[in-house]
Amino acid sequence: MNDVATMATVLGDWSEANRRHLGAEMTRLRLLLHRRVLWLRRHWAHEGPQDSMTWRISDAQADWLLNGSRDDEESAFYDTDADAIAVTASLRAVEAGIGAIGMEMQQAGAPAALDVLTQLFRLSRIERDVLVMALAPELDGSFERLYAYAQDDLTHRFATPLLAAALLE
Repeated sequence: MNDVATMATVLGDWSEANRRHLGAEMTRLRLLLHRRVLWLRRHWAHEGPQDSMTWRISDAQADWLLNGSRDDEESAFYDTDADAIAVTASLRAVEAGIGAIGMEMQQAGAPAALDVLTQLFRLSRIERDVLVMALAPELDGSFERLYAYAQDDLTHRFATPLLAAALLE
């Protein structure tokens, strides 16, 4: 095989592996959003039906907000709710897959693009995750709607610091 054909094969293999790696990161983000939505729906379920043309903060939501943030309740929910436990198990499996793909690419001498950026800019795990959150809507437009839904605000179709903190802590 000549050098050009070999290079094309190597680049094609790297490109495919990099797509799988980034796809797994998108799956991880979708699972983090899913788990957060389960938590939010638990509280939204207490609200009565509203006219879809009317925007208002319900009494139940105001009461929930007045009680303040209860991170311990959210953690307990993730540990005890059957659906949240299943999503967390899927999340752990996807994270293991991300690590395996990344390691495989590293050992092949062609690390994943996200890993290169992480190393080049010395990003922490949270900074890397925030980068993925910012990139996600550019790769898959459905993340805009998911972000808005998870933030209960149609104008927030992007990753905000509050959403990042809610998903990543």
